[in-house]
Amino acid sequence: MKKSHFPSKAEVIEYINSSNGRIGKRDIARAFGIKGDNRTK
Repeated sequence: MKKSHFPSKAEVIEYINSSNGRIGKRDIARAFGIKGDNRTK
């Protein structure tokens, strides 16, 4: 699920709910292609 835009709260929740197992902040950043300082947002 690679995306190039900053995800909405609903998109992040959908990603977490559709994933198996535990999801961390790094997993979310990687899935949405978020890099650098944008990861802290």
